[in-house]
Amino acid sequence: MGCKDCALKNEQEIAYRGNPDAEVVFIFESAGHKEIEHGKMLIGKSLDYTVKECNRAGLDFNSLFLMNAARCRIDKEQLTDAQQGEVLKNCRPNVEAALSEIKPKLIVCFG
Repeated sequence: MGCKDCALKNEQEIAYRGNPDAEVVFIFESAGHKEIEHGKMLIGKSLDYTVKECNRAGLDFNSLFLMNAARCRIDKEQLTDAQQGEVLKNCRPNVEAALSEIKPKLIVCFG
């Protein structure tokens, strides 16, 4: 498993971001077009919306750690459901490694 076996192995990876000492981790599905374009996860309207909702919930956005289940963009129009599942399976060790390092109290999954 891993990137060498992945359908997206030649695609741009988007690094995780945020507070490495976070008690709360947000996990999104994969990078979007704008994130690939800018090389950074959660930007633009997605960022604005997430910050707004964090504020409403009493969460300090800067205290969070953000990650995608797939570090590359999953294009649902180009990959079958089975291929999408394989991508997520190949990325799982990255997610597990980050979570074991951070040791959050709460994991919130989106997507």
